[in-house]
Amino acid sequence: MIVGIVLLLLVAAYFFRKRQAPNDIFGKFGLSPGAFTLVSSDLGDSAPRKMLRGSGVAGEPDALFSAKAARKVVVGEFKSRKFKGFVRPYEFFQTILYMGMAKQTHGAHDAHGVIAYADARVQVYFDQAVFDAIVDLRGEMFSSFKERKPINAKPLQKRMNVLSLNRHVRFE
Repeated sequence: MIVGIVLLLLVAAYFFRKRQAPNDIFGKFGLSPGAFTLVSSDLGDSAPRKMLRGSGVAGEPDALFSAKAARKVVVGEFKSRKFKGFVRPYEFFQTILYMGMAKQTHGAHDAHGVIAYADARVQVYFDQAVFDAIVDLRGEMFSSFKERKPINAKPLQKRMNVLSLNRHVRFE
């Protein structure tokens, strides 16, 4: 009898946690479930995962939200490390890339990104010039593979001002 009650409580707790999962994801990225819809996520069992494709590249963000009242998307990237005051360049570029693909895929006028760390969140604003530069790296990557050495070893953040719209972001 006691075992049956314990099992029933465990099952109830499981379904309660599963029902709360989407709201946990909204909180992780600082968004309101009343203002946004969770479109895609690979963080738990909260929403189906969706691959984004656009401009000849593809990827799957940790979370993708769509605004209920506007044509706006928010890309969420979760990093389990502590923030420590800086963003790694690949985290920033990954978020910009997903934002550009999400804008194309969902016909959004506006895209924002949130990189959620274990102890902080960083807002990322979409920059079309940076997105285009990342996409242009595809050709350079293929040429580098063909030549078996980097065509241009200089990092993107040293080739152009990638933080013009994101001056609050600090790289490692």
